Amino acid sequence: MYGKTREETHEKWIKLHSEASKGPVQTRHHTVRAFLAYWLESIVKPNLAPLSYVSYEGSVRLYINPRLGTKRLDKLTVRDVQEWLTKLAGICQCCAQGKDAKRGQGTAAVLRRRGVL
Repeated sequence: MYGKTREETHEKWIKLHSEASKGPVQTRHHTVRAFLAYWLESIVKPNLAPLSYVSYEGSVRLYINPRLGTKRLDKLTVRDVQEWLTKLAGICQCCAQGKDAKRGQGTAAVLRRRGVL
């Protein structure tokens, strides 16, 4: 939340907290795809090494967006993510060959940290 004064910001936060206690709150990023595009450009690109951005962008484009990209954030469930992780093990070559068994877990952790889950 942002505001010109601490009081204004706190008031907005209290209102949002109240809404959240009643159920999912509408975000400015309506879909997983929109949120991840924002995250890549506004968070990853300016703050991490260029190769990190390339790696994350590839994972988003190849693995997350095709299965979860159209899902609305306020409708995304743990079940959606669990089903995606199960399918990921079959389509991700690293996972399929046993080279990176934790890739799906790491991706889920990133989504959790970013508030998607």
